[in-house]
Amino acid sequence: MRKPYTLAIAFIAGMALFFTACEEDDGGEYQPGEITTYQEHPPVKNLTYEVVDDLEGDPGGGIYLTWDSPDGATPEEYVVSIDGIDQTPTEVTEDYVYTPAAKIEVYAVYTDGRSTPKALEFKAVETELLEVWSSKDPSPDHPSGLGFGSSGFAASYAMSFPQNWPFIDYYVDTTVSLASPDLRTPEPMNDEHNTSCSQTGTYEKLNVVKPCGGVYHDRTGIVKSDLYGLWLDENDNGYTSDDHFAKAYVIDVQGLKVTLKLAYQRTPGLRWVITEEEKVGIEED
Repeated sequence: MRKPYTLAIAFIAGMALFFTACEEDDGGEYQPGEITTYQEHPPVKNLTYEVVDDLEGDPGGGIYLTWDSPDGATPEEYVVSIDGIDQTPTEVTEDYVYTPAAKIEVYAVYTDGRSTPKALEFKAVETELLEVWSSKDPSPDHPSGLGFGSSGFAASYAMSFPQNWPFIDYYVDTTVSLASPDLRTPEPMNDEHNTSCSQTGTYEKLNVVKPCGGVYHDRTGIVKSDLYGLWLDENDNGYTSDDHFAKAYVIDVQGLKVTLKLAYQRTPGLRWVITEEEKVGIEED
């Protein structure tokens, strides 16, 4: 019969072997019995924005951000990130953004890391392909009007049905020009006075349309491969914070048929029409 102290030694040795096996390092994988803790960094609260003038004083070209400090925490500073690129840190709860962005994020920064972000989306809504015809086209199946819905997508509308008129923001007239709906004769389709202007560069890199003013016209000739900025002034009262902006690229013109690609900014008053978060450049005119 074994002595009691012999059994005790064997038991202790076995337990030591067990714990050694459990604590063996296997490349950082979670081990049985391990307790993992995560450091939380409280984010900012109540992130809001206001559309403001750009650095040149032109309306609709910038964003003014404000937010509240996190609950129960004191960050060292805050960082505003524009499509993943950090701006200069700030110690106050406000900042301005003048670079067009699809997404703006705000972080609270602490000595040992940063919080999760609070984000705002400003990416324009794209309509990849829209076909419209000159109002000179006699076919009732060929719509001449186009309009942007509350979702930001564009749709075509037949002008031959008066019930469509309130939804039409532009139409292709008999000269194959992009025209404001209030120019239709003998009867205007609605009271909106929407205009357009020529833009240089490419559709992809055009991130902000030209400032409001004399460069916009209520009738603009449509040319294949040309690029246009659109200013929707629904109340015909000059720039106000409830106006909308968009860009249009002419994919093709075949006789009286026009094929367009469009991007519409849903944020009222903002001239940004960026469609991609990762940009290789900025073109304004």
